[in-house]
Amino acid sequence: MADLLDAIFSDETIVHASITFEGETLAKKGRLPFDQRPFSFFKESSQFMVNPVEIHKAGKKIGNFHIAISREKTNKEFFLNLLGIAVFTLIVIAAISITCIFLTRRYIFAPLLKLEKSTGRIANGDLEASIVVSHDDDVGWLARRIVNIRDAI
Repeated sequence: MADLLDAIFSDETIVHASITFEGETLAKKGRLPFDQRPFSFFKESSQFMVNPVEIHKAGKKIGNFHIAISREKTNKEFFLNLLGIAVFTLIVIAAISITCIFLTRRYIFAPLLKLEKSTGRIANGDLEASIVVSHDDDVGWLARRIVNIRDAI
């Protein structure tokens, strides 16, 4: 029985475990400072998760296995996992944002700036100003229309 409890206590979150047989405690182990506390202490406290399990033989209850787990360590693990997820999410959002900014600047702003410079030169009387029509999208469509307007003047 002691080997069983030692194996259970390899998990740091376990603070109390006991095995009773026909009302008599066969084995009990507790982690400091809880080693002398009765199982009822853990049942009444919100700091612990408790699980009493009945032991049956031939359909008859012959004993109980009591275990108490500290919520403190599981809560810390939960919050560390939550923090990891939050950091990962922020990294993904930052990567997506940077990619969007890069793509927007390259495929929308840069062609529009070139088009703006060309239309500015046309407005100042340079009807030979080159207008690059390199995209087959809305910006390319706009550039073709400006070429048509320039050629019509």
